[in-house]
Amino acid sequence: MVRLATLLGDPSTFGSAAGDKRPLQPTTGRDGIVVVVSKDHTRCLPCEPATSMQNLMEQWPAFQPKLEALYARVNGGEGSPFSEAWAASPLPRAYQWLDGSAYVNHVELVRKARGAEMPASFWTDPLMYQGGSDTFLAPHEPITGQVEWGIDFEGELGVVTGDVPLGVSEDEAASALRNSHPTLSVFCHTTCFARPGDWTLSIVNAEFRTLSRRSRRRPPFGCWCSSTT
Repeated sequence: MVRLATLLGDPSTFGSAAGDKRPLQPTTGRDGIVVVVSKDHTRCLPCEPATSMQNLMEQWPAFQPKLEALYARVNGGEGSPFSEAWAASPLPRAYQWLDGSAYVNHVELVRKARGAEMPASFWTDPLMYQGGSDTFLAPHEPITGQVEWGIDFEGELGVVTGDVPLGVSEDEAASALRNSHPTLSVFCHTTCFARPGDWTLSIVNAEFRTLSRRSRRRPPFGCWCSSTT
């Protein structure tokens, strides 16, 4: 297993104290740079020649052999200081975010809590929606908003894949898996106002009609552990 993280700046310029904060404005582009992190999370090395976590996921077979060598070097004391407080979301943005409600008993309880019946078809028909993926919150980034929005969150399991062709079999889809990790889903139970007098977005079903902050997710940790085997 190799530990990976995304930084929005050159780690050699962040300072050496674990409490130092990452740059508020990206200095390495919006996708940041991917680094290999030591087992004790104190040092890191750029994952060259990968330019970002997105690039690494897309070119995974080509970069795999290099990761173990970089991991051995950083655990041997090479590299720059690292702190999870500096980490951005491993994928600050992505081309696709699909949310599947695989735990139907959870859906049933959520609907029952607000007095709504769950259609019987939910037990047999796959439930999935396409959410916004333009921005993912960093692990230590605050979740902002107003109490009136009814902000809430729930834990989910995120899975990162490479390219998955249309109509693949289960075995073929499994070969595209790159990483799995816990993530937080942030959403609003009530009406969300962008600006007074501007527009209003009402969310009736919090777990499905989620065009508001539901698309803002963050991993609770700054590092991914990815298998190189």
